[in-house]
Amino acid sequence: ERGLLESSAHTLKAIQEIKMLSKGLGTAVIEKMGILDVIQNVISDIKGVYQIEIKFTHTEISDLNDKLSLNIYRIVQEQLNNIIKHAKATEVKIHLSQNKSGLTLTIRDNGVGFDTSKIYKGIGINNISNRAELYKGSANFISEPGNGCKLIVTFPIQRTYERDKENLKQHV
Repeated sequence: ERGLLESSAHTLKAIQEIKMLSKGLGTAVIEKMGILDVIQNVISDIKGVYQIEIKFTHTEISDLNDKLSLNIYRIVQEQLNNIIKHAKATEVKIHLSQNKSGLTLTIRDNGVGFDTSKIYKGIGINNISNRAELYKGSANFISEPGNGCKLIVTFPIQRTYERDKENLKQHV
């Protein structure tokens, strides 16, 4: 039992450290490093503390504004936190892809899962949904008990949005 308590204390300390590290992470760091390297860094930090396999794949990502990049990073961080705290997962796959219509972030784990029909008022899930909506995006949690969780977050590309609005104004 003592070992379990020490292990929990270590886990809580690590989660707090990860939160502290990333709180200091602002748009300046994202601007300098880019979204892909920043995500890779948080994965390395987590793998340094937990026995969890995290694979990160992506397409070419370009023309993201720094605030959207920071927002995507925060979603990755929040979901990894959820996975560490609740999922008991051993494997996580993160995929970030961009095409003409927008950006899609998928985070899948092989953890315990949860019943999505029950309304979870957890701060983590709400944070992720709110962050997605901030940029006219959406967040969908696909999960069931015993079957892991898949989070799919989609964002329309802002730039196209702005250009389309301008074009509409000119044609009116």
